[in-house]
Amino acid sequence: MRSTLMGRVDFALGLALALLLAPAVSDKAVASDKVPASNYCKTKQLDILLTNDDGYDSIGIKAMRTALLAAGHKVLLVGPATNMSGSSTSVTFATVPVTTVPGGYAVGGTPATTVLLGVTAIRGNVPPDLVVSGINNGANLGPATPISGTVGATIAAITQFTPGIPGVAISTDEMDAADPDANIKHFDVVAKFTARLIGQLIDSSCKTKQPLLPERTALNVNYPPLPPKKVKGLAVAEQGRTPYFSIGYSEVASSVYAPQFASVDDADPNPDADTRLFDEGFVTVVPIDGDYTSPRPVQHQVRNALRGLSVK
Repeated sequence: MRSTLMGRVDFALGLALALLLAPAVSDKAVASDKVPASNYCKTKQLDILLTNDDGYDSIGIKAMRTALLAAGHKVLLVGPATNMSGSSTSVTFATVPVTTVPGGYAVGGTPATTVLLGVTAIRGNVPPDLVVSGINNGANLGPATPISGTVGATIAAITQFTPGIPGVAISTDEMDAADPDANIKHFDVVAKFTARLIGQLIDSSCKTKQPLLPERTALNVNYPPLPPKKVKGLAVAEQGRTPYFSIGYSEVASSVYAPQFASVDDADPNPDADTRLFDEGFVTVVPIDGDYTSPRPVQHQVRNALRGLSVK
């Protein structure tokens, strides 16, 4: 199974959340010193807020933090206190406990909450140069993308601040579920690749005098579970529309239901779909913007269907 995604898809994001969350954070747990923005064209180093949805102490986020620090970036970890897979862009509209952990903070909320709280309460409303979310244990491709908490953190970053904060969500499948050492090595490879990808964004930004990414854009990156020599390359792809796994629920005890996952073998007909390219051995990069509006032809069709409807 590529990811353990379960649905809490509550797209209730708002900057007013800052007013709700900030009083809930203990002064002892959070230092609100403002962090100055990096002049990264001189230093080639970014000020990065690092999060995920597997939890602040997961194998993926540890590998990612190590690689980003080794690349010279300033990294503040603000991760969920527990596994929040499948939380999409949901926000914790309640008091949020925050505790200090090595390298940052563990937040008792969703991944989107960690970004909103991290920027407003912990960083004193000073945005980082980049939000990095991951490495997620399980690919986030195609129709699973909007369910993913890993991706949801970057959607919060690009949509809930003005200007939006660019984001990179990074995910991969385990190399071998029965071999922890192989998985540790694989996550290390993926983390170092992500650091190189970020380095490439810096170089391009400084050369073209453009932002790291276009306004309100994040990247959904998925690295296949393959040794580097077997990876075919990098493909800037489109989000696939054909599910690669199904989610259902079945009764496991009286009035108690549990999620059931099943593989789907149907290949996406779009040759540029991330699901298809990932299965072919490519690292896929899908630019995402969090805009759920359907294309104009669909808008026109709906407008025609509703023409003449009374609102009284």
